[in-house]
Amino acid sequence: MSTEKRDEISALAVKLGTEGRWNEALKCWADYFNEFDGDGGAYYHLAVALYGAAHKSQAFIALEEAIKRSPRHAMAHARIGFLYMESGNFGKAIEHYSEALRLKPGLRLPKQWLVRAYVQKGRETIWRGSVEEAIALYQDALNVEPGHAEAQYRLGEALARLGEHAQAIDAWKTVLDKDVRNTRLHYNMGVAFDALGKLKEASQSYQMALSLDPGNVRAMNNLGCALARQGRSDEALDVFQRAVTLEPSDAVLRFNLGQLHLDAGRIDAAIEELRLSIRLNSEHARGHGCLSEYAII
Repeated sequence: MSTEKRDEISALAVKLGTEGRWNEALKCWADYFNEFDGDGGAYYHLAVALYGAAHKSQAFIALEEAIKRSPRHAMAHARIGFLYMESGNFGKAIEHYSEALRLKPGLRLPKQWLVRAYVQKGRETIWRGSVEEAIALYQDALNVEPGHAEAQYRLGEALARLGEHAQAIDAWKTVLDKDVRNTRLHYNMGVAFDALGKLKEASQSYQMALSLDPGNVRAMNNLGCALARQGRSDEALDVFQRAVTLEPSDAVLRFNLGQLHLDAGRIDAAIEELRLSIRLNSEHARGHGCLSEYAII
C-alpha cells in the first residue's frame, strides 16, 4: 500500500468515526491494518471506533497497543482511563488520567474524569473502612479542581465519620450555594451542629432539610429533640406529633414524644407513649435516642 493510499484510508476511517458511522469506520480500519502495521494514532482511532460499535474489550486491547507504540499519546491514556473507570478500577483510571494530564495539562475531559475517579475511589475506600485514605483521595480531587462540589461534600462525610464535626461543617459550607437543594447535606449539617451543641444552627439545618423533604422523619425526630433541648417544648411537640402521624410504628419517635410529655408533667400521655415505644422497640429491635446517625451513602 502506498503512503498516499494509506493516509487516504486512515483519514476516511477517522472521518467516519467522527460522524458516528462506527461499522463503516471499522471496515476502513480492517482494510488499513490488512496492509499496514499502524502507529499509536491509528490504534487509538481504531479503539474509538471499536468503543463506538460497543466492542469495549477489543477497544481496550487497541488502546493498550496504542500506548505501547506511542507512550506519549495523551488521549490514548485518557481513553483507557475511561474504560478502567467504567469497569470500576478507579486506581488504574487515576493512573492513566494523571499521565494524560502530565503529557497535555490543558486537556479538559481527562481533568474532569480524574476528579471523578478520585471521588469514586474515595467512596470505594470508605466502604472498605479506610476513612483516612478516602480523605486523602478527596483532597487529591480538590487539588485538581478546587471547590469541586461532590469532592467537597464527600470530604465532609468522611470527616464526619471520624467525629470531626466542625471540619465537616466547614467542608459542607463551601458547597451550600452550589447544592442548596440537597436534603442530605442540610440534614448532615444539622447532625454535626447537634453534636457540637449548637442547637440553634442544628434546628435551622433540620428545618431546611424538611422544607425540601417534608416527609423526612429522621429530620423531624432530630428537629424535635433540638427544639426540646432549647426549651421550645410546644414546637417540639408539634414536630413529634407530625412525625408519628407519618411513622406511627417508629419506636424512637414514640420514646422521644413520651419523654417530652414526661418533662412537661403529662404523666398519663408519657406512660402511654413510653409503653408503646417499648413494645415497638421489642418488635423491631431498634434503639432510642435523639441524635440520629449521619445520612451517608
